[in-house]
Amino acid sequence: DPRPCRAPSRTSPSRPSSLAPSIPPSVLLGRCFAQTSERAQLNASWRTAGREDLARAALERKTAAQAQLRGLDEQVQGLEAQQQKLVASERQLSAKIEAFRSEKEVIKANYSAAEAQVRIGEAATGIGEQMADTGLAIQRARDKTEEMQARAGAMDELIASGTLEDFTSDKTQLDRELEQISSQSQVDTELARLKGELGAGAERKEIEP
Repeated sequence: DPRPCRAPSRTSPSRPSSLAPSIPPSVLLGRCFAQTSERAQLNASWRTAGREDLARAALERKTAAQAQLRGLDEQVQGLEAQQQKLVASERQLSAKIEAFRSEKEVIKANYSAAEAQVRIGEAATGIGEQMADTGLAIQRARDKTEEMQARAGAMDELIASGTLEDFTSDKTQLDRELEQISSQSQVDTELARLKGELGAGAERKEIEP
């Protein structure tokens, strides 16, 4: 007796598009229907032979085969739906891969352009940086000179006021005090002279009619 149909096995291939069985489910289902038809013909021959036991067994197998066919039909429908989903997933994945490749090329182009722009900028600013360094050095020298001049002026004031003693000079503290007194006396004398001249001029103006 022919054996009942079996459901197509589910394998796990390496690629999504090949997840469907190698033989289409519809072909397998057609084979099962052919086997069922063959069983029906055998059952008819058994019934004509007058063997009730064989006819009963054939009917039982027919009922089981029909139930199995219904189950196979459901499995085939499920496999076909799964195959359609896998094909759609493969298309989406292929589209994403192409989009990724395009985006990768765009990123590479932008990176190359940015790198070239940076190099051009560095080359263009090289002279500017050198000039800036030169200007900074000049400014530092100028500041240092002004600082030294200010310190020298402060030292002169301290020495002149007697706060500090100039060891490089032959003059003593007494000499410096006498010079200061003499200088102050000269200032007072000059001031008195100017006052006298101003007073004489004012008197002449009063005498004149």
